[in-house]
Amino acid sequence: MTIGISVAEVATKYEVNVGDTACGIAERYKVPCSQLLKRNNLGSNALIYPGQILQLPDASDWNYSMPCQ
Repeated sequence: MTIGISVAEVATKYEVNVGDTACGIAERYKVPCSQLLKRNNLGSNALIYPGQILQLPDASDWNYSMPCQ
């Protein structure tokens, strides 16, 4: 039996790997990049580092009025 949930509904945290970008992570988990940045108190020019733990936003965190970066 298959349950219809997205990866973003299951995962709540992500550990940054070498070569990751915030928007690349957001795309992988199908969440708006702007919301990933907001959830982690990061500015649009913030650097992320391997080993850093990012909180993934869930749908209740999304604010569609914020532009994607």
